[in-house]
Amino acid sequence: MPKKILVIDDDLEIIELLRKRLESLQYTVITAGDGAVGFNMLQEHHPDLVVLDIVMPQMDGYTFVQELKRSANFKKLPVIIITAKADMEPLFLTEGVNSCLLKPIQIQVFLNKVRELIG
Repeated sequence: MPKKILVIDDDLEIIELLRKRLESLQYTVITAGDGAVGFNMLQEHHPDLVVLDIVMPQMDGYTFVQELKRSANFKKLPVIIITAKADMEPLFLTEGVNSCLLKPIQIQVFLNKVRELIG
């Protein structure tokens, strides 16, 4: 059974880029345009990995990570943050995020990180 990845970003171009690349590697991709919808998708689909933007409407990435890490079901779920805010990386790593990648995303670095975290 393919691994499931939840991609949460309010930039549709980024969602489509990541979806196409991940699906070409046989991952199942679920998407959401903001953190609140993403959190509902998380509970519904139980992905193997979350890829998350920081600045989004409804629920930002930081709040999403805090909620995720409070949940007994999801606290060990790997998370990759994709952001333009380089200064936030130490904060996210303290919160238990597995990786912070800077925009513009280097797709091969991203795919290597995905493979490292979930195979």
